[in-house]
Amino acid sequence: IKSLLPLTEQQQTLKRAIDSISAKRLKLPVVLKYKELEKEWELNKQFKIFTQNFKIGYEQRKQPESGTKEFEDFLPYGSRFTELVELFAGDKIQELKNAENLFNLLDILHQKLQQPLTGTERAQLNSMLRTTLQVLSRVVIAKREKIKSEKVKMPDEFKEEYDKLIEALLDQLKSHEVMAHLSHPKDEIAVQVLVFLGVLLNNSNEKAQHEI
Repeated sequence: IKSLLPLTEQQQTLKRAIDSISAKRLKLPVVLKYKELEKEWELNKQFKIFTQNFKIGYEQRKQPESGTKEFEDFLPYGSRFTELVELFAGDKIQELKNAENLFNLLDILHQKLQQPLTGTERAQLNSMLRTTLQVLSRVVIAKREKIKSEKVKMPDEFKEEYDKLIEALLDQLKSHEVMAHLSHPKDEIAVQVLVFLGVLLNNSNEKAQHEI
């Protein structure tokens, strides 16, 4: 997706393209440009639908049934949200292939939010940004708990495995637009970035503390 122009502006652009040419003088470059705008319009509509479904499906909050969870005041616990976390966490502890998609999505959202948007469009993207950060935090927690459950009787092995995971996440942190969202005008977004950093620092090594 190259841009996320407001739908009204896209419609006006298409109308101007149509009005500026006549049926008898239709030139190939103009036709190609019109087709490109039309395709871009459709892609943007699909992206907006995706952000709406993302919000409806995964932002339901539900307190855990038992036990005290870290960061429970900032992260959702709904069943649909948990399913999303499991999807991005993957089966293997050190595997970050799925989680990398979340970092890529943060990059895309950062770019989109720099463009002129309607209030509704900006609200949708902000909502998706907040949820993406929440999922990312939960993915790290889920992986840590998985390491802990497998290495519970071997603290040295737990530290070694967890340090490897954190260092891989730090590489992703430096390669993507995560820290840039700290300057977001909405406090709730900046808070979610801080929650993610807090999760990384929890039980982590000195390198993580230094990098962050």
